[in-house]
Amino acid sequence: GRSWRITCNTREVNGVLAAVRAGIGVAVFPRSLIPADLIKVTNRFGLPELGHVDFTLLSNPSAAREPVEALTTAILARAVSRVA
Repeated sequence: GRSWRITCNTREVNGVLAAVRAGIGVAVFPRSLIPADLIKVTNRFGLPELGHVDFTLLSNPSAAREPVEALTTAILARAVSRVA
């Protein structure tokens, strides 16, 4: 029952973050991965609860393995450290 429109379409997380930081929308992130300069949306907006959301890390099998593993480790370490 709420009107809405697509203001941005991006496949990259940095594009999503840029749009949110510009104030043109909201994004879904696990609490543990919300950047420090952004805040969790409160109930004052009347948005429904999302429930569980799964995020998946995918890598290109032909990409160099070492950088992919380093990035994966960094992402997972940040998620775990912010939950604790």
